[in-house]
Amino acid sequence: MKAAIILDFDKTLTTEDQQETIFREYGVENWWVKLEGIDYGLSWMQQFILDIPKHFPDISNKKLEEFGKKVPLEKGIPEWFERIKNYAKVLKIDLEFYIISLGNYHMIKGTGISEYVDHIDAGEFVEKDGVIFKIKTVMTPNLKIKKAKECYKKVGHLTDLSIPEYHILPKNIITIGDGESDADILRHIHSMGGRSIGVYPVGNLGLRDNLKIKLKKDVSLIIPRDYTDNSELDLKIKEYLKKIYENKCDMDFDLVQRFERGQIENKEVKDIVKKHLESCEYCKERLETEII
Repeated sequence: MKAAIILDFDKTLTTEDQQETIFREYGVENWWVKLEGIDYGLSWMQQFILDIPKHFPDISNKKLEEFGKKVPLEKGIPEWFERIKNYAKVLKIDLEFYIISLGNYHMIKGTGISEYVDHIDAGEFVEKDGVIFKIKTVMTPNLKIKKAKECYKKVGHLTDLSIPEYHILPKNIITIGDGESDADILRHIHSMGGRSIGVYPVGNLGLRDNLKIKLKKDVSLIIPRDYTDNSELDLKIKEYLKKIYENKCDMDFDLVQRFERGQIENKEVKDIVKKHLESCEYCKERLETEII
């Protein structure tokens, strides 16, 4: 059996935005103010390019990778990857890890996390004469869904497939993110029957309440961001993996959600889903959002 965990990077696996290490080095303050009210994915890369002559005159992809070594990772990272993979092996689950980030590929690679994951999708720059000068690839919140599909259909493969042809069944996917840029992918995986988790800094109840407002209907769990052994998040992911292993339900979870929202018109279909819900504890449990 194959399963996957799809992760955001900034403030999901780290304690701050990855770019902060660059800003500290070059003495740049309040840089994010320039992006207020603008979509984050493309805009930060465009603004970064514009600011290179003034603020980052010698920045290169190699330097970005070096800056990646200074990015503060969350407690338990990167050890958590190997520990969870070993737990999955006990359940006879072949577990894969994917990072889909609006940040920079070379910085993420520089953290050392790349040796633990199967694939990284993030933005990249192109160099000229050893200095970054334009954008090569970009990631956006909507593109995260496309990349998620590549995870379960197979990287680089987006043709229509029958469910048995999928590389990983969507219901066997867990995705973890921290905010608005992750809402689309969290909602997508949740609607496909997988588990979506919103994380926030330990003790920051303000951010927890913000996640409740923005993500409550689209996630299975809202929980503190702590990947140490036997933390609440660690135990919950192990619980989800065990449920993936034990699950016998093959009901289309999108139908279950549409039934709950009153969005199915066909009476015969409604009756089928209603009857299923009366006896399926697995689907009932997935309709609830647990907040810790």
